[in-house]
Amino acid sequence: MLKKLYDKIFRKKPEEVDFLSSLEILISKEETDKPKLNIALDNFDEDSINALCQILTLCANEHFFLNIVEVVKEQFMLNERYDELETLLVHIAAIELKDKVKLFQKEATEQPCIKPSDIQL
Repeated sequence: MLKKLYDKIFRKKPEEVDFLSSLEILISKEETDKPKLNIALDNFDEDSINALCQILTLCANEHFFLNIVEVVKEQFMLNERYDELETLLVHIAAIELKDKVKLFQKEATEQPCIKPSDIQL
């Protein structure tokens, strides 16, 4: 399934790609291990560094994230893994909700409880 997902995203096998830069994220089966990043550069020239910057920009892009989630959703549905898809989407929704709650709490603490304009003399 992951190979299909990889092929759908990148359309080529890794050994066929003439790359400037790549980023691979690995999650170990061991619960105590932290996620690992493999970053590969063709060399440390300006083109390779710019390519790495493009990758990092993509990672922060909401549109890119949503496209990846859409590809994952399609693959889970093709493999009839609906329960697993639901679990994944619940986790994503929880992360988004947590971020929105933090933002709301930050905004609430930055504003005074009673605004000066509310006080009438």
